[in-house]
Amino acid sequence: MLYLIDLSSMKNMGKTLTYQTSAFNSCHMIFKDSINVGKLFKLEWIGSPVEATINDSKYKFFVKGFFNPTISILDKDKNHNIGEVKVRSFFKFNPTANMILADKKQYFWKIQGYFRYMWEWRNQGGSVIMKSSNKESHLFDNEGTIQLFEAITHEDLMVALGIQLQQITQRKNAFTQIIGLIGLIFFLLNQLSHLYLN
Repeated sequence: MLYLIDLSSMKNMGKTLTYQTSAFNSCHMIFKDSINVGKLFKLEWIGSPVEATINDSKYKFFVKGFFNPTISILDKDKNHNIGEVKVRSFFKFNPTANMILADKKQYFWKIQGYFRYMWEWRNQGGSVIMKSSNKESHLFDNEGTIQLFEAITHEDLMVALGIQLQQITQRKNAFTQIIGLIGLIFFLLNQLSHLYLN
């Protein structure tokens, strides 16, 4: 008996990408087998938008809001909005996001760990289709590995958005820690002033 197997749908299964950036550089370089296949970069040092170029895909992300931002996704080649991502990070230890595309497909993103080193994308059925494991980053360095477990249509978009969402949540985590530290310093100074005044 002869079996024919279509391997074209399995070409991405087990695929591994890496990404990295260095201190004070807002550009993430994306690699496959040590070959640069894309980048994710900000057009301005502070603020939005962010552009991504991976393989033959080009996207622009517009972030609106701070506590629970929404990211609009623009396909630069077709020059139209192809979906949006709603981030749920306010009062959440491990932020999540829900991406709804123009073709009505939904994907779910979440980050794990106190320092936001790992993230994953899940499909509507709850299966993990993409996962990132990052090396411990230094002050502004960031590098990691992205493992794809399933062939997906929007692979390039999800790689770029996964990195972008991680950056958003890491910045918020740092901001929250700084605000907490400032609050603690004011509290301690207030307590010290009461000790010396009494």
